[in-house]
Amino acid sequence: MNNDLNSIDLTSIERVIGFDVHPDSFTAVILRGRTPAEAIVEKTCNKVPLGRLKAWVQKNTAAKDLFVLEALGNSFEVARRLAALERKGLVLESGHLGKLKEAHANNDKISALRMGKAFLAGTAKIVWIPDLQTPERRDWFHAHRKAIKRTTQMRNRLLSYLSDNGVRLPPRTSRTHPTTTEELLRKLRDWSPRQWQVLEGYLLELGHADAQRKHWRSLIAQEVASDPLLLSMDALRSGQWLFLTACGNHAK
Repeated sequence: MNNDLNSIDLTSIERVIGFDVHPDSFTAVILRGRTPAEAIVEKTCNKVPLGRLKAWVQKNTAAKDLFVLEALGNSFEVARRLAALERKGLVLESGHLGKLKEAHANNDKISALRMGKAFLAGTAKIVWIPDLQTPERRDWFHAHRKAIKRTTQMRNRLLSYLSDNGVRLPPRTSRTHPTTTEELLRKLRDWSPRQWQVLEGYLLELGHADAQRKHWRSLIAQEVASDPLLLSMDALRSGQWLFLTACGNHAK
């Protein structure tokens, strides 16, 4: 979605609509004017249910209006809905608006008005509205990173519990395969029933975390393999690693 300010003919915009969006509702302030000083509030609609977005937009706005939203929560999704309704929408960077928010009293109507005037003043930064594929891939990436973090946490908890009980796993022992680890732990020491129940809990959590890690890793690998651009980037990264390794060996 092209939301570059340079691609928008500002002279063709009749009104700017500050749009404060929440998960279940939105507040809109419709402004007419070219500068913050000239801006006149034509209409304010407070806490309109988000389910009425389409009807409200069609009734209260025109194609020459410009919506400005703050980059928070579901702003990108709402901007896409506005585009589907043939309305122009820009998402403004939240850092600058946050500083303005700290300097003034705040509620939904004030926030919507502030967005509109910040845009008219030319001080607000516009952020890219991602295509649908990008946030989906980002969600996969974050899920994978969380699974890695969780796996590491559970490995460390298991090792810490074993260390507290005077047990050290042999080097290169697989700590993510519950069955193998369970058999080994039974051989290393005679555990009381309560101690073994604690270990079983750790092994269950470790096995689940590692299964999640493998799940997301597999999906990401399939995504890379199906996209020629990603595949070429991965090949480039591998080539760079081989080159640096060769340089390192040559230096020795």
